[in-house]
Parts: sequence; C-alpha cells; structure tokens
Amino acid sequence: MDNQVQLCVPDSADCNVHIKNGLLDRIHQSLGHASYSKTYHALASHFYQPNMAKDTFEYCRTYGICQLTKQSTQRPFGLLKALPIPERPFTHISMDFLFLPQVTNKSAQVLYYYVWVIVDRFSKYTIILPLPLNYTVVQLINTYYTSIYPFFGLPQDIVTDRDVLFTSLAWKKFCIQNNISQSMFSAYHPETDRQSEIANKSIIGILRVKLLEQGLDWLSAIPSIQVAINTSIDASRDAASHTLYIRFSPKFEKGVVVPAASLRPDMISNALWDSVKTKLVRSRIAVTQ
Repeated sequence: MDNQVQLCVPDSADCNVHIKNGLLDRIHQSLGHASYSKTYHALASHFYQPNMAKDTFEYCRTYGICQLTKQSTQRPFGLLKALPIPERPFTHISMDFLFLPQVTNKSAQVLYYYVWVIVDRFSKYTIILPLPLNYTVVQLINTYYTSIYPFFGLPQDIVTDRDVLFTSLAWKKFCIQNNISQSMFSAYHPETDRQSEIANKSIIGILRVKLLEQGLDWLSAIPSIQVAINTSIDASRDAASHTLYIRFSPKFEKGVVVPAASLRPDMISNALWDSVKTKLVRSRIAVTQ
C-alpha cells in the first residue's frame, strides 16, 4: 500500500448500495471467493472507505455461495449426553471445592482454607463442610464416613471435576470398593450440569451479604448459609430441599421463614415426588432439544 494512490469512497447511502457492494462483489469474485483477510487486503490496496474492515467481514461471512461451498474447519459437534435423572435423594450427587480466604478457628487453632460442597442432584440439598489447609484424600474419605455417611449413606454416582484428590488412587479405590461410579468432567464442559458451580455461586452470594451485615468470618457463617440454601424454594421443583429430602421443613432459630405447605407432613405425599420427577424430565427434554 505504500506509495500507491487510493481512491476514497464517500460514506453515503448511495455509495453503500452501488459502489461499496459493487467493489466488494467484484474483488471477492475475482479472488475466487477468498477469505475475509485476502479480500480486505486486495480492497484496501486500491480503495479507502469508512468501516471497510467491518463491511468486508460481514460481506464475506454472509455471502451465500461461500456458505454453500466452503468446507468447515470446525470439528463435528457431539450429541448432548445428559446425566441420568435420579429416582430418589442422594443416589446421584456432585462434589466440588470452593476456595475462600484463610481463616483460623481460634478455639481449635486450625487454619481453614476452603469448603467441600456436596449437592444432591434430586433434591438440590446442599452440604457445606469447611476443610483445613493441606487436607489429604484419606482425611477426605474419613470426613465423608463421619459427616455424610451416617445421614445419607453411599451414593451410586458422584459428579466431580478432575481435582487431584478425586483423581487419586485412594479415592478411586474408595469408589470401587463401594460400587460408586465416577462422572468426571473438565471445566466448562457442556455435557455436565454445572450443579456444583451453581451451588458455589449461591454460597458466595449469601456469604458476601452476611459478612457485610454481621461482620462475621465465613467459618462462622457456614451453618446459616446451609440453612438458607436448603430452606429456600426451588422454582423448578416448587419445594425446598429440606422438604424433598426429609418430607418436612425443620424449625430453625432466629426467625427463619418456613413455607406453610412444608409445615404439614400430611401434604408432602408421593404426588410431590412425582411432580418433581415430571419437571426434571421436561427440563431435560428441553435442554436436549
């Protein structure tokens, strides 16, 4: 383009229709329907017009013959492999670690660095367990046996990311011995439900409010955060997680509002479970379509 004379195409409505499109069409066809970059450099070597790069890109991207004849360099997209729909609570769960600022438990003199978030995929019941720094996989398994197993038993499937604790031989041995299948995924993979990421987002949102209002450290706020998540109504199920799991909503202190329907155990019948399963199936069908 150096030492070459360029013709300036005025920026007007008439020029856009007759001159600009005509120049683009002639140069693009003379180059054998070349790509945007080749068409733009050929055009810019002789002409100048406002927004020439943007107009050239849109022209090449929407040209009909190019769309029909050009070969795609994109790998074929795979079919969506949806996760199985659970039949009851705590048969299919997801696990993830949420890293938070370091805080010290003054009574035990233990440094806590992150929390272990466990979510039931059927009821969305969420369990939040603070873990100390440098927690080993053996300690993680012991924590599950002491804090989760007495109340919820062993699951059939666990959805996790590829954290070093979940990919370790000890964790795999734990799953094999208890006949637990591992559904491991990569970050931002479209074939997963992102259940843990949604729970982490809720935890962080509630934690920010509590820290601003009460000034507590996050370690002290974890119990109230778990209560707030499990007693709130899920729009996709029209019920709280507590209601779906234990079929009634427990009484909590400090004025926690409990829905009136969940206070009557006789109203929590199998019809509620059937409606939840129906909504799960409908939402899964909508996603796959």
